[in-house]
Amino acid sequence: MSEGGVAAVPIEHRRWILINSVLITAFINIVINTGAAAAGARGHHVAWWTSNPFKTNLLYNTLGTLFILPLVTALGVGSAVAKERGTGMLAPIGSPFNTRPWRWVRSATGMRRALRIAVVTFVALAPLDIAVVVIFGRNGADASHFVMVQVLFAVLLGAVVTPLVALVAMCDEGASA
Repeated sequence: MSEGGVAAVPIEHRRWILINSVLITAFINIVINTGAAAAGARGHHVAWWTSNPFKTNLLYNTLGTLFILPLVTALGVGSAVAKERGTGMLAPIGSPFNTRPWRWVRSATGMRRALRIAVVTFVALAPLDIAVVVIFGRNGADASHFVMVQVLFAVLLGAVVTPLVALVAMCDEGASA
């Protein structure tokens, strides 16, 4: 990030990120992932892996979450920030993502930005996810543990990804959400 780091982000933007990108998103992730994981497990033991990618299992669910959560988050938060900026509630801020390593995320469309964030999140974290599931999840999980792990995983991933997505959208001067 540029000089000043978090201190360079105005207080109203930091407040928006805390409320909307951390607290509200955590609540949404809890509700959606509890329902989806419970429906997927249907009260049965969940295997760590199955040859059928459409059957609920630890590995495919966490890998899917690594891609889908950042994709949906980037679309939703990007739209929310664009709406707030359109009404004048949030002013554009100087981009801490203007350095070379971060320019890839700034895009002319919200969908392209969302896909880039989802792909990078997946590529960066999938090897770690696979290792953790293989090492700790070899025996699978009963339905309640599966739901708990899936919800915790989604909330933690969202707590990292969503504030970054919001900050990128707040800094994006010419792009539409």
